[in-house]
Amino acid sequence: MNLSPPGAGGVERFSPVLMRRRQPAIDIGQRFRKAEAANIVWQVTSVFEGIDGKPYAQLVRTDDGSMRKTVALSALTQNLQYVPVA
Repeated sequence: MNLSPPGAGGVERFSPVLMRRRQPAIDIGQRFRKAEAANIVWQVTSVFEGIDGKPYAQLVRTDDGSMRKTVALSALTQNLQYVPVA
Protein backbone atom coordinates (compact mmCIF):
# COMPACT_ATOMS: atom_id res chain seq x y z
CA MET A 1 0.00 0.00 0.00
CA ASN A 2 1.54 3.28 -1.06
CA LEU A 3 0.48 6.26 1.04
CA SER A 4 2.84 8.76 -0.59
CA PRO A 5 1.51 11.45 -2.90
CA PRO A 6 1.73 10.85 -6.64
CA GLY A 7 5.20 11.57 -7.98
CA ALA A 8 6.94 11.00 -4.62
CA GLY A 9 9.08 8.20 -6.02
CA GLY A 10 6.95 5.34 -4.69
CA VAL A 11 8.32 5.60 -1.14
CA GLU A 12 5.84 4.38 1.45
CA ARG A 13 5.17 6.86 4.22
CA PHE A 14 2.98 6.23 7.20
CA SER A 15 1.45 9.07 9.14
CA PRO A 16 1.15 8.54 12.91
CA VAL A 17 -2.22 10.28 12.68
CA LEU A 18 -3.45 7.72 10.17
CA MET A 19 -2.01 4.87 12.24
CA ARG A 20 -3.89 5.79 15.43
CA ARG A 21 -7.18 4.08 16.06
CA ARG A 22 -10.09 6.40 16.50
CA GLN A 23 -11.41 6.50 20.04
CA PRO A 24 -15.00 7.30 20.95
CA ALA A 25 -15.51 10.93 21.94
CA ILE A 26 -15.36 11.75 25.63
CA ASP A 27 -17.36 14.82 26.63
CA ILE A 28 -16.81 17.24 29.49
CA GLY A 29 -19.34 16.34 32.19
CA GLN A 30 -19.52 12.69 31.18
CA ARG A 31 -19.55 10.36 34.19
CA PHE A 32 -17.80 7.05 34.80
CA ARG A 33 -17.34 4.58 37.61
CA LYS A 34 -14.54 2.13 38.15
CA ALA A 35 -15.57 -1.38 37.21
CA GLU A 36 -14.88 -2.69 40.73
CA ALA A 37 -16.25 0.34 42.66
CA ALA A 38 -19.85 0.89 41.64
CA ASN A 39 -20.58 3.49 44.33
CA ILE A 40 -17.81 5.96 43.32
CA VAL A 41 -18.60 8.15 40.32
CA TRP A 42 -16.02 10.26 38.47
CA GLN A 43 -16.88 13.18 36.17
CA VAL A 44 -14.73 14.42 33.27
CA THR A 45 -13.65 18.04 33.84
CA SER A 46 -11.18 18.39 30.97
CA VAL A 47 -9.62 16.50 28.07
CA PHE A 48 -6.10 17.30 26.90
CA GLU A 49 -3.05 15.96 25.08
CA GLY A 50 -0.18 15.03 27.37
CA ILE A 51 3.47 15.81 26.69
CA ASP A 52 3.79 12.24 25.38
CA GLY A 53 1.21 13.04 22.68
CA LYS A 54 -1.47 10.79 24.16
CA PRO A 55 -4.96 12.02 25.08
CA TYR A 56 -5.90 12.22 28.77
CA ALA A 57 -8.93 13.16 30.85
CA GLN A 58 -8.98 14.97 34.18
CA LEU A 59 -11.59 13.43 36.49
CA VAL A 60 -13.16 14.65 39.73
CA ARG A 61 -15.19 12.57 42.18
CA THR A 62 -18.82 13.68 42.19
CA ASP A 63 -19.16 13.20 45.97
CA ASP A 64 -15.82 14.82 46.92
CA GLY A 65 -14.55 17.63 44.68
CA SER A 66 -11.11 17.51 46.33
CA MET A 67 -10.46 14.06 44.82
CA ARG A 68 -9.04 14.42 41.32
CA LYS A 69 -7.10 12.20 38.96
CA THR A 70 -5.80 12.04 35.43
CA VAL A 71 -6.33 8.95 33.29
CA ALA A 72 -5.60 8.05 29.68
CA LEU A 73 -8.66 8.33 27.45
CA SER A 74 -8.14 4.71 26.45
CA ALA A 75 -8.87 3.73 30.07
CA LEU A 76 -12.29 5.38 29.72
CA THR A 77 -13.12 4.19 26.22
CA GLN A 78 -12.20 0.51 26.48
CA ASN A 79 -14.77 -0.18 29.26
CA LEU A 80 -12.31 -2.42 31.11
CA GLN A 81 -11.32 -0.14 33.99
CA TYR A 82 -14.13 2.43 33.81
CA VAL A 83 -17.78 2.04 32.85
CA PRO A 84 -19.98 4.95 31.66
CA VAL A 85 -22.74 6.02 34.04
CA ALA A 86 -26.13 6.86 32.53
